Amino acid sequence: MTRPTAARAVALAHALPTLRDDGRDAARGRLAELADPAQLARLADAELAGLLADAAAMARIRSVGSAARAAREAAELARAAVDALPPGRLAPELAERAVAAAGSEARLRHLAAALDGPAHRADTARWTAWLATPAGRHAALDELRGHTELSGARTAALTRAAAAVLDLRRPELAAATAELAERLAAALSEEPAVDPVAAPSAVRERLRAAADRRTRRAARLADRLRSLAHRSPADPAAPAVPRPPADPVLLAWLREHTHPGLYTEEFEAELAAWYGTDPFRLRELPPPPPFLHGTDPGTLPPEHLAPLLRRLSLTRSAPSAEELTPRALERDRGRTADARRSPELRGWGRPPGPAAPPLPELTRIPYLVHGIWLGGPLPAESVFRHNFGRAAQQYAGELDFVLWTDLPRALLAEAAAEPAPPGATPLAEVRSMLDWARAHGVHLIDLYEVFHAGAPMRLHLPFVLETAKQLPRGHGSASDHLRVDIVARFGGAYVDGDMVFAGALAPTERLTALIDRVAAARLGFTMNPGLGVGNDVIVAPARHPALALWSECARLNYGRSQPEIFGGLDTMAQPFVARIRQDQRYLAPHRSGRIHHEVLRLLGLDVEQLPPTKHALTDSHEVSWARPIAGGPATPRRVAPAEAAGVLARCVTFLRWQLIAREGDLYLSAVDPVIRRLPDPDAGWLALLTALPEFLDGLPPITSVTDLRRRDGDGLPERVDLPPEAEALLDRAARPGRWIGARASRHGEPVWLLDERVAPAALRPPAGPLPDLSAAHTALAEAAFDPFGRLLGLWIRPERAAGRRRADRRFAEIAPGRLRLALGSAPSLEAIHELGVRAETVALMLCALEATGRAVELAAPIGGTEALRPFAGRLAALLGQPVTVVEQELRAPEPGRPDRPLVPAVHHLPVGPLLSG
Repeated sequence: MTRPTAARAVALAHALPTLRDDGRDAARGRLAELADPAQLARLADAELAGLLADAAAMARIRSVGSAARAAREAAELARAAVDALPPGRLAPELAERAVAAAGSEARLRHLAAALDGPAHRADTARWTAWLATPAGRHAALDELRGHTELSGARTAALTRAAAAVLDLRRPELAAATAELAERLAAALSEEPAVDPVAAPSAVRERLRAAADRRTRRAARLADRLRSLAHRSPADPAAPAVPRPPADPVLLAWLREHTHPGLYTEEFEAELAAWYGTDPFRLRELPPPPPFLHGTDPGTLPPEHLAPLLRRLSLTRSAPSAEELTPRALERDRGRTADARRSPELRGWGRPPGPAAPPLPELTRIPYLVHGIWLGGPLPAESVFRHNFGRAAQQYAGELDFVLWTDLPRALLAEAAAEPAPPGATPLAEVRSMLDWARAHGVHLIDLYEVFHAGAPMRLHLPFVLETAKQLPRGHGSASDHLRVDIVARFGGAYVDGDMVFAGALAPTERLTALIDRVAAARLGFTMNPGLGVGNDVIVAPARHPALALWSECARLNYGRSQPEIFGGLDTMAQPFVARIRQDQRYLAPHRSGRIHHEVLRLLGLDVEQLPPTKHALTDSHEVSWARPIAGGPATPRRVAPAEAAGVLARCVTFLRWQLIAREGDLYLSAVDPVIRRLPDPDAGWLALLTALPEFLDGLPPITSVTDLRRRDGDGLPERVDLPPEAEALLDRAARPGRWIGARASRHGEPVWLLDERVAPAALRPPAGPLPDLSAAHTALAEAAFDPFGRLLGLWIRPERAAGRRRADRRFAEIAPGRLRLALGSAPSLEAIHELGVRAETVALMLCALEATGRAVELAAPIGGTEALRPFAGRLAALLGQPVTVVEQELRAPEPGRPDRPLVPAVHHLPVGPLLSG
């Protein structure tokens, strides 16, 4: 009888709360009558007699203690049955509830029997006779209104209703008892498996060791980062502000079209504040290479530019200074498009007003086609390689094709010297690019050999800020600036690598004819007119005034905040993902890619006035700055350990700039793809946030953080995965009065801007005490148990949903020996990521619950398996146990069907009290 008795006690422990609620509902009408004296007076004599008899019965039971004795005897039987079970087969908390439930049910049965026995019937008859007289009824009402009698009557009313409910659901309780008895028998036949590798002590030690290693590696990396900020400056350094134009007519014209203070000390200081300082001296440029001493490309005649670039090409050894003399260049002069201009045409069609700088009498554009690829070697299977290489061969002897790169000469020389075959070495892609350029006659130019400390780009400062992003969109924006500087200094045609070098419309025009036509055109320059106008083509002579205006507009655009550029928070709060133009969420088109629209507006030009390019070039838009180029690598290469500190220095530079441009926002989502490429991302994050306060002097305080974004295309959320020590440096409870999303947030809650979540926050100093993050999530966690109190899983939900403990389908049908982990209140990745739970936090909770020895199933919404694999992998490494991701489609219960069975398959308890107990 031990096991059935224990099973029945467990069934009662689960069922009694439901039966008690049902009994109270059934007795609600009678209890309302007893609470109202007027209703008591209206009751019939028979009903009054029954109430008085109930009160008398309750008084007798209390006086002799029979109900308490019955409850005690039943509880003792249940205690004996429960204690006879092997240790660990019944959770202690559930065992106590089962014993108490057995006693409560026995007390209820005893009370119900007393209300239907001979003594109760005799009392009813006596009270009925007394109520037959008016005096008796009046006295009975007075007596019934007394506290003792009314209390007994109320207890009896509840007892009658509860007993009726129990009788009604007794078959259901019996069936549940039989099922639990079978499950208990099966559980007793199982031997509990103990995995010493995944024991709580082993997991805690693994967590401590991982945290120690992470902290040590982060400290070393932070020290290397600090050392980069204290190295000796290069000599000479590039000026912080470009020199003003030497031509006073050009300077006056630029001021008229942009800002009257342009190149004044006060205005330039104000603009420089938007760029911020340069703690790692990333703006420094190397001195001119020895072979360029005495040679200024900006002063060379157009016919000498092609031979200069041929000699500077990385496809050959470095030239000598003698090879770059005017006499040497004259022997290998390049072809140019020359056009004589009348006095009217020298004004290039400018309307009356401020004197526009005139074009020279002889407009000369060299037959140069420029392309740009930054951030690494040009991928082998890219459309860029195919288009550019094919066109270079097609126009061999007519046009010189030049590819500008940020790869240094020493790296290409090292790649060329590496023995073949290279295999999968880091230099393989570099040598592949070098072999391609040599085979197709493309000149590779190291941009820093030409735009050096003695002759920097006019857009050098924004160029450095954009390359600090270390992402395709940053390189794309940097290219937007570099192309203007290249054409302004050398002239020729800049063409994006994804453009097709063949006209889409017949008759096909050769590129040489296009350059000739632009040189003779009224404007003397063009872009890529069509339905709109693109900056993917620029054709102009060197030093064209329109390009000078373009440069100044680009510089000034870095003196505007993100909300200004997007036209306010309302625009930024709109959804962008899954739209046709979802690329517009990125700042690249707005900050650098559309400056030419402003240039045309200031010049008063319509698109139709630009010389067309469609007969020589066909549009193609890969948007390489927003996603990997077609045929290119799906993910960027990993960063070598020796490069990690330099990568972090650029991240700090970018984050500093964003504190200005995003009004105090710590823009972690923007650097997250870069940190993921580090050999140790956790150490990278911790080093970054530990050292960051040292580089924030003079900047706006951190008032918010952006750490969750929606992915392009599918809109799935991606969260910045901070290690616990780095997360602890963020004070997410801070509520600053002003932050970038304050105007769009009613109560300080996070807001979505550009499909990224921005939340108020502050940065704690590393020296201060750090909060226990696991404690915060413990308050939101619930443990799911089966009817015997065996742990089925762990559920962590946001504060607004925590505490709703009910049977949930997330924890149904879990295989023996497994544990299910559910995150978030809704079956969506966004709900999971918003919660921000770390794998370390879950591991600590499982240790505290003594539940680390079982394989874990991580519940994922439909389609969310891949997104949760990194979390699962991290948790598996910490636990030393398998962690698999399982998809669950969680549907709401059908209308009209209760979601609360008499004996629930799953019940929930808050984790906090379990751990503290």
